Amino acid sequence: DGKLNVHVFDHLVELDDGTTRSAIGYKTNGLKALDQQELVLILLNDERSLKRSFSYSEPLDFFRQLYCIAEHAKVTHGSSTKFVADRGLLGSSAILYVQMTTLQNVIEDDKVGDYLAMILLFGAEECQSLSVLGHLRILGLLGYTSCYYPFPYWSELQRNSLFEGRSASSCSVLAMFTGRFFLPHTSTITHYPIQKQIVLRMKKKASSSKDSDTDSSSCVSEELPRADIPTILFPGSIDDSANGLYVRETSQGCLNSVKKKKRNMTAHGEKHETDLLAQHHVYSNTTISQDKNMACCYLALVGQDDRSSTTNSVRMMEDGFFVHLSDQSWKDFWENL
Repeated sequence: DGKLNVHVFDHLVELDDGTTRSAIGYKTNGLKALDQQELVLILLNDERSLKRSFSYSEPLDFFRQLYCIAEHAKVTHGSSTKFVADRGLLGSSAILYVQMTTLQNVIEDDKVGDYLAMILLFGAEECQSLSVLGHLRILGLLGYTSCYYPFPYWSELQRNSLFEGRSASSCSVLAMFTGRFFLPHTSTITHYPIQKQIVLRMKKKASSSKDSDTDSSSCVSEELPRADIPTILFPGSIDDSANGLYVRETSQGCLNSVKKKKRNMTAHGEKHETDLLAQHHVYSNTTISQDKNMACCYLALVGQDDRSSTTNSVRMMEDGFFVHLSDQSWKDFWENL
């Protein structure tokens, strides 16, 4: 029989604005023997984040349960564990598992790829959003609200809800789409404004889901989607070479019309006013302008109403793009995917 060890340690989170916050960390050792990636959970535990006490042993109980089922329930980048009525770990509604380079703040550089960060989500709306809006929008919102690019590797137990009590379906046009493809974890979608290109990069075949309650571990579909059913592609990761990430912020539970100038946080904590595309937040670790390549949270494919049309069109919407394809382009795209 194998054995699971959990290292509990103090940690100091350094934000992009130069401030620091104290945290407690949990790092597993033993899941790799079961063909799983090891896990890291970082919890802020300063006065700002702990308005109520919690049991420091509760995460240990969760790791113990996970270890017992690890051979039959594998967690991967972008996958999640969902709970009923916020009865999950430390009152969470879901745990999102993410592989991220910023774990080098916790793990040795040569072992970062062996670990997944555990990000706690709270409330039914955040749990629902994973299958409706994709995990990158959630991570982008967390990065934007916490001033940390591209997104935090820690969790805060007392943070405000990202959707302020409103359902994810009521806050996005993406909820109207029934077709969803969750791309492999290494896939990225990047916008190149100067070249007027949107580039999808991926190495493996995509997974599809037409059920909004289905997780990103969906089965692979052999059939080509119908052109009259709009389909969303959710990338697994953010392009490391991108200068920033499009983020659609919510306020009062609704989507805002964002001002053309929005403040961005840089890696050094400085603040800059940057001309942005209308109705978009741009979140970046550098000073950016509209000529920089940007990571996207989704790509929506729509068949043309006019079947005789041979042209394609693209328009921005929220934190991604709608692409209207001709019949031939639709067939070519899906056959290549």
